[in-house]
Amino acid sequence: IIDEIEVNAACPNHRDEKDGRLHDVLAKDPVALEWLMIEGVDCPCPKAIKIAPNTTFECLEEIVRLSIRYGYTTIVSGNTVLSDTPIDANEYPRISVPKCGMGGAPLLDGAVAQVSTLYRIIDNWITDPPGVTLTAIACGGVMSADGARKHLNGGADVVQVATYFAEYGIRGIQDLVAGLA
Repeated sequence: IIDEIEVNAACPNHRDEKDGRLHDVLAKDPVALEWLMIEGVDCPCPKAIKIAPNTTFECLEEIVRLSIRYGYTTIVSGNTVLSDTPIDANEYPRISVPKCGMGGAPLLDGAVAQVSTLYRIIDNWITDPPGVTLTAIACGGVMSADGARKHLNGGADVVQVATYFAEYGIRGIQDLVAGLA
């Protein structure tokens, strides 16, 4: 039984085979996002959409509007950045597989800014209808308790941890949780 659906509009696998760039149609085009989101409209379970980092304010507003319109309950803010993003790989050595971009510490500041903006937009949009709730999950750059705390201080209710878990396993997550206590 499926009890939740996530539409991943920012998956590192959704790349143009020619140059490895994230398909704009999946990442930042509200019309394409609407086509994706409408597919799950009749599904009776909670629905989430995962969006790309560095999304424009206008597109974030549209994502919030579409989420409310189609009954999505969660927006996962961020994923890997594109491999051609100008981040010094010597300073931040965590790089994902080729054509999939970069994860980990280099994402933190931009991810915190995006989820904070997203929460401001949600707060402005969620006035009607009564009972509508929309949550954003902060995602990106959490490599320590301080990183998670930055997301929480930026307004996030929930923080997703992926790269840190991939690199340090369950012991790393236990340390991260202990650091937040």
